[in-house]
Amino acid sequence: MRLVLKLTIAIVLAITAVMAANGYARIRRELQALESDAKNDHLVLARAVAWSLQAEAHRRDTAHALELLRQINEEDPQIEVAWVDQIPAPSPAPVHFELSTPEHERVLVTRVPLSLPDTASGAIEIRESLAPTGAYARATALRIGATILESVLACALCIVPLGWMFVGRPLGALSRSIRRVGEGFLDGKLRLRQRDEIGSLAEDFDHMCEQLAEAQANADQEARRRVAALEQLRHADRLSTVGKLVAAVAHEIGTPLNVVLARARMITRAESQGPEAVEDANVIVEQVDRISAFIRQLLDLGRRGKPQLEPTKLHALASGVLRLLEPLAAKQKVVLDLDAAPEPVVHAVDVRQMQQVLVNLVMNAIQAQPDGGHVQVAVDQTKARAPGDAEGKETEWTRIRVIDDGPGADPDVLERMFEPFFTTKKPGEGTGLGLSVAQGIVEEHGGHIAARSTPGAGSEFAVLLPVPAA
Repeated sequence: MRLVLKLTIAIVLAITAVMAANGYARIRRELQALESDAKNDHLVLARAVAWSLQAEAHRRDTAHALELLRQINEEDPQIEVAWVDQIPAPSPAPVHFELSTPEHERVLVTRVPLSLPDTASGAIEIRESLAPTGAYARATALRIGATILESVLACALCIVPLGWMFVGRPLGALSRSIRRVGEGFLDGKLRLRQRDEIGSLAEDFDHMCEQLAEAQANADQEARRRVAALEQLRHADRLSTVGKLVAAVAHEIGTPLNVVLARARMITRAESQGPEAVEDANVIVEQVDRISAFIRQLLDLGRRGKPQLEPTKLHALASGVLRLLEPLAAKQKVVLDLDAAPEPVVHAVDVRQMQQVLVNLVMNAIQAQPDGGHVQVAVDQTKARAPGDAEGKETEWTRIRVIDDGPGADPDVLERMFEPFFTTKKPGEGTGLGLSVAQGIVEEHGGHIAARSTPGAGSEFAVLLPVPAA
């Protein structure tokens, strides 16, 4: 309704201005016409009086002629006729001018030159008050003002409902639809049946909503495809990791199997009896549990599933990853070490996904040292600024660092290290997805991975997870 009110006020002001200007011009024209008529009447009266005075002066004398003026004034008190003599430099033509009385009343004066016998040159002066003319002008102004007021009220009574019907109501519906679109609802349509600019705007808006709904559906479908593809990449990376571990863990599984086989044969051949047989059975159970736990870790690493956040002791998670990768590290003569904080660090993570992140980082550190070396995993909490906010406030972060003594990386390699399919390994040794997948998982946890490396002095990868505010 605000727009309708503004339109109403604008139209009313325009009508008022036009009618007021027209009324003012009309009053001026009528006043000028009245004054012109009064001057003409004065001239006609003055000439008639002059002719009468001259005739009376010739017939009798000048005194009787001037007495005639008194009689004329008595008959018409609104108009005063007088003889004016001793006029310095009298004008040969009639003169019109106005005077103002002490009561501020306007008086129209007309002087017509006249010569009478036995008198000096003079003039007949006619005076008439303009008060009736002013009263007429005021009455006319009041009538015009009343007409303007009636016209304004009539226009307002017509414009307000019509404006609400053809402008306010459709614009209100359009405003409500825009708010719904802003809230994410794209199913509503205006369907205005107006064949004007607002109706065209409503049709364009409905068409825009249809296009947005279609684009949103396509975007949702594309997002689902991207998520599915990302999960497939992660699963492929996990399977690749499992495949690499199989050869390395053959010894880890083969040794306990040999022990189980030897102890079982001793029992079946009755070489162990009594307490010795019980001891051999316990050894078999222990070795089988060891193999089962190791296989379970491999299966957990390769299994697909939805991310589930749960409070987790990160040092225990890191310890399990190091035990899983210990056979591969031993094969390359790399020592794995865990440096945990004095107090257990607990953070809500998806255990399976965070296990994959650490496996990727530790395996990269192991493979970076083909001639043997040292890999340390450190778990603690620290204060740091958010990435890209160099001047922001420091906040609390949970940190997991993977540090190696390898050859390090050049700055140009470090910049591209998290790009998908980028790898510095030999063909067949890596897909270039490990660090990219790890970064995606950490970002889904609200954190980021910071990497730094010095050629010849090793590398450090830090997984930073934000600690929720208390």
